Amino acid sequence: MQPVRADLRQPGHAPSLAGFIEGLGYGIEFLHRDELEEQYGVKDVRLPATSILQNRKLKLWIESDEIGACKSVDELQTLVTKTFHQSMG
Repeated sequence: MQPVRADLRQPGHAPSLAGFIEGLGYGIEFLHRDELEEQYGVKDVRLPATSILQNRKLKLWIESDEIGACKSVDELQTLVTKTFHQSMG
């Protein structure tokens, strides 16, 4: 499996989210918009969003609207878990 690349940094995310993401067991990288463009050539994506690295290219994994619809860290964790199991399982 390729490392999961994520940008979930936004105000209000609790430290428990970092522990949750770490517990997924994949290499995680948090990027700002400029880093995303510099490292992967990605310009036109609404953030925050998560992507997965496949064949050396980023594929959008969870879109900004889906993340924004989460009303709590628990809902975000449920979304990540559900998406993770759907795409990895």
